[in-house]
Amino acid sequence: MRISNLVTRAAVAVASLIALHPSGAAQHRPADWKAWLALEAAGFSGVALIGRDDMIETEMAFGLADPAGARPNTDATRFNLGSVNKTFTAIGIAQLTGQGRLGLDDTLIKHLPDYPNKDAAGRTSIRQLLTHRSGVAQFMRADFGDVSVAAMTKIVGEEPLAFEPGTRQMYSNGGYVVLGRVIEVVSGKTYSAYVNDHIYRPAGMVASGFYRGRDRTENIALPVASAGAGRGAAPSMGSPWAGPRTGNPAGGGYSTAADLFRFARALGSGRLLNPKMTQYVLDGTFAEDPKWGFALREQIAGRHRFLGNGGGGPGVNAEFRFEPAGGYTVVVLSNSSPPSATNLLTAIVNRIAGIPPAAAPTAQTMPEAARQTPSTGLRGEVEALHAEMMSAFRDQPANAARYYTEDARILGGGRRYNGTEQVRTYFSQVATGATWTLEIVDVGGSAAEPWVLGRSTLGRAGTQGMTVDYLAVLRRGADGRLRYHIDMFTANVR
Repeated sequence: MRISNLVTRAAVAVASLIALHPSGAAQHRPADWKAWLALEAAGFSGVALIGRDDMIETEMAFGLADPAGARPNTDATRFNLGSVNKTFTAIGIAQLTGQGRLGLDDTLIKHLPDYPNKDAAGRTSIRQLLTHRSGVAQFMRADFGDVSVAAMTKIVGEEPLAFEPGTRQMYSNGGYVVLGRVIEVVSGKTYSAYVNDHIYRPAGMVASGFYRGRDRTENIALPVASAGAGRGAAPSMGSPWAGPRTGNPAGGGYSTAADLFRFARALGSGRLLNPKMTQYVLDGTFAEDPKWGFALREQIAGRHRFLGNGGGGPGVNAEFRFEPAGGYTVVVLSNSSPPSATNLLTAIVNRIAGIPPAAAPTAQTMPEAARQTPSTGLRGEVEALHAEMMSAFRDQPANAARYYTEDARILGGGRRYNGTEQVRTYFSQVATGATWTLEIVDVGGSAAEPWVLGRSTLGRAGTQGMTVDYLAVLRRGADGRLRYHIDMFTANVR
């Protein structure tokens, strides 16, 4: 019997066993998790961990740790965390607040008197920086290399505010760079030393740090392409974090799944913050307006309340969630592009909550083009959708937002736009008066969730325009139509 037939029969047998236990305690035994993950994570590159209370019940590694295929991912592999670093920054600020060394409503100028934009610093609070309401520049440049937090803060502070502090909310990497500098000034330590001494060490995180992506000897995962079409992952185009630069307060540190599990348990059990600040960070911030935690997001799944954070970019996707009152902790780290880890984490959380997976589109709900062979029909459908969106863009830029999902995200150039309204704002404010062309290089993935790889050029009359690598993930709605779900523009300017 051929090996492929054996694998197929085994997979069918495992799926049949799982189908006999759609809910109940048997579904969540470690052996059941391993069987389920073996199917669900097909083609995934990274590590998935499921813990309960203080015990890791299941941890599985998949795929390769480098593009050459010389090293497999293991439980000990360190992955780039992307914006998960922001959570460490926020906890550092909360620690100093709990010690009375700074106040959440202190203005920035109180702690950074040499901040370049002194007028803005006098009107911007620590709380506004934490909740992305400061108006601080959308900073994240791939060409910085190893520069200090102080140097990055100076560059951020020389940029004008995007809006008046407190009047709007817009995701800001720059705001968290500034918070990292506040930690340095108030504590008297470098940012990395502070995080190591006051977060990693107390939490028992033994394999986390600010390594460089080229340090293969440190068991670091480098960006790889993913074969997991079902996970919706697209090929990596080279991570801006994977070269000479190290992580900073906005993102880019490295950790293992087990270390993030330890961090979640330490935070939830009150080992990192005093009782009052623990309660405020885990509960109080979500009762305020805006309902935006301190680099933590709230996710309700059935009767389960999870907190956590995520990060992503080309060749980077990290996610973790934990039940603050005790219960499940889920960590998924990947060295391929979003939404590889995001999708797998969502599937795990939904399984914990007993939420059935979304039904895959059928031939009856798909347009005719998508029922053809994937190599031609899917690409034809994507190209037709893009032509329709570009026509709407030329008529009125804001009209392009109609071709995005309600929870769509646009990321690039240090900016992030979340949801329909912000996507509409992006096209209205950033793209109005601009010319936009997109060359589609490749299309892949599944009919339900294809990806597009291309080159995007945005310019204005009389200018040459700027061309960058472009990656998009699309999703098919209940009406059978594809819509853009994630757009990412890299820093590889041509």
